Amino acid sequence: MKNIITTLVVTLSLTLSFSQNKTLFGIKAGLNISDVSGASAFVDNEKLSRLHFGLLSELPVSEKFSMQLELLYSQQGDYNYIVYNGISRSSAIENGKPIMQKYEIDYLQLPVLAKYYISRSFSIEIGPTIGVMIYDSYKRALNRTNEIELSGISGLSYKFSKSFFGSVRYTHAITNAFREPKEYYNKSSYSNGKNNVFQFSVGYIF
Repeated sequence: MKNIITTLVVTLSLTLSFSQNKTLFGIKAGLNISDVSGASAFVDNEKLSRLHFGLLSELPVSEKFSMQLELLYSQQGDYNYIVYNGISRSSAIENGKPIMQKYEIDYLQLPVLAKYYISRSFSIEIGPTIGVMIYDSYKRALNRTNEIELSGISGLSYKFSKSFFGSVRYTHAITNAFREPKEYYNKSSYSNGKNNVFQFSVGYIF
């Protein structure tokens, strides 16, 4: 993880050094639609709608290419019904179905994105992001969530005017969201659990 952070810092430094034009600054906010996938303990889960907001800077490198750096507060999680080896841990039943439980994980995210302009207004974004866990209802309950997360981002952005823009992106975690618990029934049921987030944003460039 230290090597990853070092690489991101070096990339940022080089981008700042070679930036040819004025750096742009802005704000953004929008909707997160998230869930956790890949962990057998989390079955029958449903996506959770929450929010994100933060700051950004865009560093033009050429006419078609720039780097976009962001600092985001991202609210994530899902609705799920936890089972172990197919056996429910909850007896909460409503209309013959288990009641879904809401779990929330909030991250401070640091995306570093390469941005390629297909046209003057339309661009493609791709790059890594490091998430630092800020709040976690999983951890409060079972003390098993990793505090640092590495994810990959891909998305599209469109400028409605010189100042206003909208974007849509998908974030998929590369590292696992959870540590394997020592005190619970099936350790492997938490292996490979990863966060997935669709983000829909609007923003303003100053």
